[in-house]
Amino acid sequence: MTDETTTKRRALLRSVFDGLHALGKAAEADSDTRTSMQLMDVREVLKDAFEEDVSAQDCEGCGKTMLYGEKHHPTADDCDLCAECAPSWGCIKRQWDGGRKTDEDGGNKAEFMEAYAAHIAAGGSPDDKVLYEL
Repeated sequence: MTDETTTKRRALLRSVFDGLHALGKAAEADSDTRTSMQLMDVREVLKDAFEEDVSAQDCEGCGKTMLYGEKHHPTADDCDLCAECAPSWGCIKRQWDGGRKTDEDGGNKAEFMEAYAAHIAAGGSPDDKVLYEL
């Protein structure tokens, strides 16, 4: 399969999963548990069918299905956050500076501060999300 075909397929899958996610949120808002559970089942079937494209984990923040090649933020406790839910460089820096994040939480303050300084020196903003390719 060509890279172009993979890119097109993943764009279509993104649309499908986004639609299912929106329908699920609407069902939750309406307290429609049956529909919400059915939509979760559909998402799982699709994830299994397209396992080479779809991450095994959904976003821990919003529940969005994540596809390989998309940007995400891995957390210290082996969870993933989608690009929308990912923290910014400034947010993580404030956690380190305020003592709400420690080396025991998974990570290293000195390494983060070095990466933060490099990000800013390269023209980045504290408001940029800290993202990695899935």
